[in-house]
Amino acid sequence: MLQLLRPNGLSSAFVPTVSAGILLQDGLNCKAFLHGLPRNRSEDAENWFELDEHKQSLAPNLPPGLPAPVDWEVKQAVFVKSSSDVADLPSPIGPEFAFIGHSNVGKSSIVNLLTLNPNLAKCSKKPGRTKTINHYLINRKWLMVDCPGYGDAIASREQRLAWHEFTKEYFLSRRTLAHIFLLIDASRDPSPIDFDAAVWLAQDSHRPWSIIYTKLDCRVGIQHPLDNMHYFNNMVDELTRVKPAYVPTSARKGIGREALLKYISSLRQQFRMPLVFK
Repeated sequence: MLQLLRPNGLSSAFVPTVSAGILLQDGLNCKAFLHGLPRNRSEDAENWFELDEHKQSLAPNLPPGLPAPVDWEVKQAVFVKSSSDVADLPSPIGPEFAFIGHSNVGKSSIVNLLTLNPNLAKCSKKPGRTKTINHYLINRKWLMVDCPGYGDAIASREQRLAWHEFTKEYFLSRRTLAHIFLLIDASRDPSPIDFDAAVWLAQDSHRPWSIIYTKLDCRVGIQHPLDNMHYFNNMVDELTRVKPAYVPTSARKGIGREALLKYISSLRQQFRMPLVFK
């Protein structure tokens, strides 16, 4: 059992669950030193993200030296297939960009935002609706991949195990997987499982990855969405000594769409399918 020091100074016990196992090797957990970095509350204002002083905070933080984005706009988006087993995945077509995150983080909403098609990926207020790996072909060149969410308390233990092992196997074995995007809900405090996911991606996935912050226009808990975003960035740096790229978004307000598509365009140009994996 781990003792986590919450941002308000109160400690809470964290017992790793089956849900946390989606991206974890046996025994890996939050490294037990989530000691909490200072978190400053930004001023609360309606439509705060439209204020000039916050526009810089909503800018993406991307790696230097990326190729200039080309052909980044989505002109065609087609659902390819839903798969519940690695053997059932579609034949490789092009580079794949996978979206993973906590249940109800907004993965399907991001797919719909990027494609400007509100009906392409099914969205639900009920957590855990996505139970398969869903491929969407973009411009007949590359694919978005909507993966099952982790942390779903409604599903049975057996269902969670099956989904999580399937997703993990996809990450480790798919040769055309170009990049993994970890989605984090900025409207809430990040969960221990979110930190577990970041640790696994940084240390064990052997894949390039970045963070997409969702729901920047919402505020559920005490902390401001910008504070939640900066807190998660700082803690990931503490846990992994990695500073991942990130893109702030809001599907409801359209924030981050162009930046994320341009980033994917640059990543597509860099991708070379590996001959073998470690």
